Amino acid sequence: MEFGHIVTLMINEQNNFKTEFDNYLIFDISQLKEYGKSFMEGEGFRARYVRYKRLFLFNILYFPYAPITKDIVSFENFLKDLDKHILTKIIIELPKIDKKEDIILITSKLTEYGYKPSKYTQDSETLVLNKSNYNLSQKDQRYIRNALKEYECEVIMNPNDQIIESVYKIYHKMGVEREFNIKPINSFFALPNKVISIVKKKGTNEIHGFLLGSIINRNNVPTFYSLFTALTHEGFDHKLGYMTHKYLFDYLFDNNLITQVDFHGADRKKRTYVEFKSRFGGSFIPYGGSYSKIKVI
Repeated sequence: MEFGHIVTLMINEQNNFKTEFDNYLIFDISQLKEYGKSFMEGEGFRARYVRYKRLFLFNILYFPYAPITKDIVSFENFLKDLDKHILTKIIIELPKIDKKEDIILITSKLTEYGYKPSKYTQDSETLVLNKSNYNLSQKDQRYIRNALKEYECEVIMNPNDQIIESVYKIYHKMGVEREFNIKPINSFFALPNKVISIVKKKGTNEIHGFLLGSIINRNNVPTFYSLFTALTHEGFDHKLGYMTHKYLFDYLFDNNLITQVDFHGADRKKRTYVEFKSRFGGSFIPYGGSYSKIKVI
């Protein structure tokens, strides 16, 4: 750790970050039920979705980064379930799928069921870092050196409920002010293998920024998914986001706890915050594709 001043609390560190989803065909952490909206579940699959009502009696079922499925049979069960809907436009936006052969398998099944490629509503790509392409410039590291005069950063594995509740207040307040879609607090609690970095003012318990995510070991590639981050007004003024991100990434890489970091969405055409994420290096990886069809009868 280049900057020092880091305190760590390790709980159940040697658990290899196993989850039930490690060998699933399709998985995205935002599909957990606790993220909110509507939810459906069937044989070998589960999916979070949004239902819209449009003119001319048509509904829209929108599945962002869905569904969670064990295998291709489970995915077909999902498509069969959707075929029960009538007068409905169905939109399925796939998450990042690591294996090319899996993408071919999934898209061929979508084609078989009448789905056609469409544009993504949300991010169509993500930014992924590994040790070889992770690099924050000296200019940007200067913000951290300046912040260390007044602030310190702590990385915590499996934070307790009190910590989660404290950082959620910062996230919720920022979400209200900036008018973005605020996820329920249960989406914080439900994350498996949680890791968080928090920045406090020295000599106090005042938290002014955090980064929260999960380590998922899919296909034997332990990955930290960067999911929730927020700063207070003071945190923005002192650019503490550089500290929350770099301290957490450094700790996980330096201790060989992960192979890569996934920013979980970083669309260069849609998102202004991509400029900040890209300062850490990495490569842009496309998601699996967006598909839709209109089911009349």
